[in-house]
Amino acid sequence: MSLIDFIAKAILRKSQKRESTLAPNDWRSSRPHLFFLSRFLCSQDVSNMVGHHWDHPLKEPPIAAIARFREHGILIPAAVVTILSSQFKITDLKSLLKERGLRVSGSKEQLAERLIEADPSGMARLTAHFDVLECSPEARLVAETILADEEAERQAAVRDSFAHLRTRNFHAAAASVAHFESNRVFPRGIGIDWAKPNVGDVEFLRILFESRPKILGELSEAEWLQLRLAAAMMNLWGSANANAWLPSDFRGVSRFDNSTAARMIVFHSSHLQELAAFRAAGIKRVSISRDREGSCSSCRSLPKRSLLLDEVPELPYAECTHPMGCRCEAVAKV
Repeated sequence: MSLIDFIAKAILRKSQKRESTLAPNDWRSSRPHLFFLSRFLCSQDVSNMVGHHWDHPLKEPPIAAIARFREHGILIPAAVVTILSSQFKITDLKSLLKERGLRVSGSKEQLAERLIEADPSGMARLTAHFDVLECSPEARLVAETILADEEAERQAAVRDSFAHLRTRNFHAAAASVAHFESNRVFPRGIGIDWAKPNVGDVEFLRILFESRPKILGELSEAEWLQLRLAAAMMNLWGSANANAWLPSDFRGVSRFDNSTAARMIVFHSSHLQELAAFRAAGIKRVSISRDREGSCSSCRSLPKRSLLLDEVPELPYAECTHPMGCRCEAVAKV
């Protein structure tokens, strides 16, 4: 049974008489609508869910999708205890309890439950003006399936891209990431065309697997490939954690943690790629930009004057002593 069939049978039983009112391109065949529905796995104030960033993927105002979900019993009003817990601060709940001479100890949910037990009609009036919705039990199953499916797709793409990197098939590695992101409702990054692998990404990976920044000079021969793989995965997936792709017995270098060491490989590859782009554009001079607040004394001693491209020291700077590594970069002088 397909996911759409499951939804039609599990959620729309109560609305079979109203099927004719649904548009041909309704939410049941729309991945964005199902993803939007998953936002209500936790109760949500409707006013917080009508941002314009949903208009494009839904192809309708989000308030229209919410109205349809509400009409068919897919989204239901949250319980009073849920509204009290989500819309009020714990200090507010304690004040309400003190006014009624009740205990103020316990978790936020316990405070809300105590208030409802003591004053059910008062709490109902207090929360009546809130429009807070959550998934119905049937819709919750579908929404959780949507999120689980996307995570399974991501894990498969991660495995594929890592396997392709091991064989240095950089185009296929980038394509695995691009295919996953292009199918998401909100792809990662701004202004990135995930419809096809970026040629620049493929070239960057080639540089990354060929370069050896001197700042990691103590790295053992056996561990260069492992750290390069982790650095490439960090770059492809926008991650800051190298350990996810390193073996548990990886030793690395003494001066940096593994993620910092991997970033040094990424920074070095980016530096080489930028220098090549400068040469191709006819730019002859650059200056070295430093982290004004975090540069070490070695980086601060680098020349402040503009330099010919052949005069630029290797970056990240091998003599950098900062625990987070060198963050200097070459900036074109036009």
